[in-house]
This record gives sequence, C-alpha cells and structure tokens, in this order.
Amino acid sequence: MDSELLGGLLVAAAAVCWAAAAILYRRGMTRLADPLTGCWARAPLALLVMTIAWLLIDPRPPPLQSLPVCIAAGILIGVTGDGLYMAALRDASVSTVYPIAYTYIVIASAAAVLVLGERLTPGLVAAVALVMAGVYAASRESGGGGGGTRLRGVLEVLGASVSWGLGVLAAKVAAVEAGPLQLNIVKLLVILLLLAPYAAPRLARMLRGRGVGWVVAGGVLGIGIGDLFFYAGLPLIGAARATVVSTISLPTSMLLSALALREKPSIWELLGACLIVAGIVSLVLLGG
Repeated sequence: MDSELLGGLLVAAAAVCWAAAAILYRRGMTRLADPLTGCWARAPLALLVMTIAWLLIDPRPPPLQSLPVCIAAGILIGVTGDGLYMAALRDASVSTVYPIAYTYIVIASAAAVLVLGERLTPGLVAAVALVMAGVYAASRESGGGGGGTRLRGVLEVLGASVSWGLGVLAAKVAAVEAGPLQLNIVKLLVILLLLAPYAAPRLARMLRGRGVGWVVAGGVLGIGIGDLFFYAGLPLIGAARATVVSTISLPTSMLLSALALREKPSIWELLGACLIVAGIVSLVLLGG
C-alpha cells in the first residue's frame, strides 16, 4: 500500500476513535465536573494497553535525545490541550465544542509550513479554507444538547486548540525520532506524573463518581488507540495534511452525539460538516 494512503487511513481511523471518545468524555464529565482529575483518570488504563502493545509490537526504548520533544508533545497535547478540552466538554455540548476545537488546524498547518518547511500547495490552502468555513458554520449555533453554548466553554476549547496546534508539530518530530508507540507511552506517563499531585487528593471522590467509567473508557479509545493511529500516520503524510484529514471526526461526532446523547444537530452544524468533508476531498483531489 502507498505510504501516503496508509498515513491518511491511519489518521482517519484516529479521527473516528476521537469522535467516539468525545461522546464518552461528555457522559463522564457532566458527572465528574473536575477536568484535570478527569484528564488524569483517562491515562492509567490507556497506558496499560499501550505498554502491552509496545511489548508485543516494537519493544524498543525511545532514544534519549528524543525525550525532550516527546515530553513537550505530551504537555502540549495531553495536559494543557486535553485539560482545557475536558473542561469545555463539561461546560458546553459536544456539538458546540467539537467544531471550535478544529481551529487548531490553522495553527498546525501554518506552523508546519513556517517551521517544518512543509509544502504550501493549492490543495492544502483550499482544504484549510473549506474546513475553517465549516468550523465557523458549525459553531454558529448549538445543537441544543448537553450544556449548550457557554462563553467559558468556548474560551476553554479555543485555548485547547492553540495548545494542540503547537503540540502536533512536536509530535511529528517525536514520532519520527522515537516511534509512535514510544511517543504515546511517554505522553501518557507525562499526563500521569504531572497531574498526579492534583488528582491524588481527589482520587477517592473521583472513584465514587458515576462518570469515571465513561472517562476511563474514553481514554483507552481516545488517547490510547486513537492517538497511536495518529502518531503512526503523522510522519507518512505530514502535520499539515494530518490535521486536515483528522477533521473527519467532526461529522462523525455529530452523528454519534445525535445517536448517543440525543443532541440534534442544527442546519448550521450540518452545513459545517459538509464543508469539512469537502475540504478533505479537495485535499485528496488537488494534492496536499
């Protein structure tokens, strides 16, 4: 199979995993309320699954020189970005948060061209324009489920998108130097260690909460399996194209939120989903 096609399929699979994980997070965070504790709770079981996969598939330790960039990716994506994202899912509905989260593609795509020297092509420009038009349309009004549109949730998810955009660049470098499994394990360790002082005093209360099981399951699917697929595909197609392809999780999340959470998408949200799919198609047809 062509390496670029394989990379695109891996990133698309990651996007589907993330969309399903968002539904699980939303169910859990409406009960847990504390985003940093919820962020920490996702990591232990996900780390166990990734460690088993590492031992079976590629039991090499990450090179020492790759650890700083792996740790940077873990902080930007897994702690800062995901912590703000969990807070946003607590404060607003999936159909509100998810579209706005994908503003991170502008930061990641621009930085990939400016910092990593990736090619700026007509396909990439058209894809980013269509995707951002879709994000704008989808975020114009809430689908009415969950917590609705709240200013705090919008600000939290915008902060998450900035952190994710910068983290994707670090992840691309780290995936090449260390390997996708090794990067994901380091990222999960960073989440566990950095958030442990905050989460430990709240652990007993968290375990009594009804939402913890949903968050843990979402962690395995999202930051475990989903992130592994993304890191594996990232070096094959580049950070700019990977971030655009990953937006397929937006229409997927809308479908799943309608089925699982009874969040009815608005006309604007449906239009946004169509524009995002058109952006992905343009990336394929015009070249990335």
